[in-house]
Amino acid sequence: MKVELKKVPYVRGDAEWLRARCGKALPDKKEVVAYLSQGRTLKAMSMVEQYLLGTGFVDDALSVRTDGTWAWTSTTAFYVAKHDLELPPEFLAHVRERKFRMPSKAELERMELTIPRDDSDY
Repeated sequence: MKVELKKVPYVRGDAEWLRARCGKALPDKKEVVAYLSQGRTLKAMSMVEQYLLGTGFVDDALSVRTDGTWAWTSTTAFYVAKHDLELPPEFLAHVRERKFRMPSKAELERMELTIPRDDSDY
């Protein structure tokens, strides 16, 4: 089955963009962060991400993760946990509808997953 993934917005080195979207804590933040962290790796990159709202780097090698419907960068969980990064309401509804359960690896392997291309590519 061919699936075009929806994208959680990617920060892409823009501290002001990120800062403007942080600060509103989720009531189920712990579960959302766990879900983001458990996403299946779709694409791994041999680089680390600079910590845009502090100094140094995020403690996670950069990758694109997925649940078979949405795609997000591995740093998304970090920014949600540490700075309450705002996530799209459609994504949060999807995660909550799934009861914070990630699909199995076998389920995802049966899909032909693609990420839509635009000016903020992963």
